[in-house]
Amino acid sequence: MAERLRIGVLASGGGTNLQAIVDACRDGWVNAEVVVVVSDVECGALERARKAGIPAVWVDRRDKARYPDREAFDRKVREELDRHQVELVCLAGYLRIMTEELIEAYAGRMMNIHPALLPSFGGPGMWGHHVHQAVLDYGCKVSGCTVHFVTLETDGGPIIVQRAVPVDRGAAGAHPAQGAMSPPREQSAPSADARLTRIIQAFLGVMVSLQFLYFLAYSWRMAAFPGQLDYGEGPILQIALRVARGQTMYPPLDQGYPYVIASYLPGYYLLSALAVKLT
Repeated sequence: MAERLRIGVLASGGGTNLQAIVDACRDGWVNAEVVVVVSDVECGALERARKAGIPAVWVDRRDKARYPDREAFDRKVREELDRHQVELVCLAGYLRIMTEELIEAYAGRMMNIHPALLPSFGGPGMWGHHVHQAVLDYGCKVSGCTVHFVTLETDGGPIIVQRAVPVDRGAAGAHPAQGAMSPPREQSAPSADARLTRIIQAFLGVMVSLQFLYFLAYSWRMAAFPGQLDYGEGPILQIALRVARGQTMYPPLDQGYPYVIASYLPGYYLLSALAVKLT
């Protein structure tokens, strides 16, 4: 088994994203381990790290004697990351704009979690509940989260992965991040719609298999009894005919068969559309 990737987490809040990373590592979802958590404030993320037995480092941003500027502060952060031999840095609710020196030191090895679908609702000032409030104010029907590489442009690095969720405006209370963004459906208990979708998908699989067998039967019949073919027996036979002759599977449009495929699977398309709607 490959050696586990060493992750350093920078955080400034309660540490829910940190906890997700820690749990994923310990449950074996990712072959990695969190080796240090660094924060600019004494916060819940540090407490979570301590409870998990992970080194927790508080670099106090208010200590101007030690850290008179951003450069001095980030040098200390980098020192802690290097001391724990960090290979990948994850920003999990880290509320500081980092210096070029720190970003370049981990170029291609620093990721950020942003609570919106970038490039929307990103940039300076867009963090935490400010993002969710902006999403609600704009009237968005979906929101989500983005994981991206960190570059010198705030929230502007290459996107790694995104996940969308519906916005439930009726659930938004005093704190817009709580309840306003519904979890993805596959993480919830299966609903009647979800069960119906699975039934439809299974039916589609059977339908496609039968149509394929039908196609093979006509192909065999054509090869075995070429003199008994009837050109008027339907689009499946027309396709099989062209395959046996070494022609393309789909007849050109000028031969009058532009809908040859759709004509023999109308039920498939109808059920496909219904399955997508229910998903």
